[in-house]
Amino acid sequence: DVTQDGEGNSAYAIQSGPASQATIVQLNANRPFPGAANRVQTGSITQDADSATASINQNGEGGYSFIVQNAAADGSTASSTQWGEDNGSNINQFGPGNNATVYQQSGPGSSGNGSYSSVDQYGSGNDADIFQLGAGNQSYVVQDGTNGDVKVKQTGNANFSTVSQTAFGGSSVDVKQNGDRNASAVYQASTASTVDVDQDGNDNVSGVTEIAGRAL
Repeated sequence: DVTQDGEGNSAYAIQSGPASQATIVQLNANRPFPGAANRVQTGSITQDADSATASINQNGEGGYSFIVQNAAADGSTASSTQWGEDNGSNINQFGPGNNATVYQQSGPGSSGNGSYSSVDQYGSGNDADIFQLGAGNQSYVVQDGTNGDVKVKQTGNANFSTVSQTAFGGSSVDVKQNGDRNASAVYQASTASTVDVDQDGNDNVSGVTEIAGRAL
């Protein structure tokens, strides 16, 4: 485990053992203005193990999280939690037992509030859960496996989400957007697919394409 308290920290973990587990916690990254590079927090975990678990927790401004779990990581799970402004998260999983959870929340202030999340999963037991709360939200999810499941919940301001599945089993997508500049695009090409998009306020746009389920 790695815990860092301060500004401009970086942490990198690489694991290749059979029962690996890694946690990075970074706190208090307050920058004087948006884009100030000297106070950017970076956390990166790469795992090539059978029973991998990864967690990155960033509290502050300018946090960037990278988690890569490769094909040998049979029991892989990943979690990225970010609170603050101008954060970004990226999770890449290449294994049969995939699971990913991203939580982002923009803090107070006048910074860019440009939170975004990207999850790429390629394996058999895919699962993704992204929750974003404030300001300039974006989310992208790509799954390519057999049991894909995606949940995206965005609640404020300039929301955007896109989900693409080409899974071969019990695919399911659930996208909820609440306020402001909402947009959503969902594409599925699987057999037992289910799509549910719920948009609430302001400039809603949505698009759903299913091929196996005939909805175009």
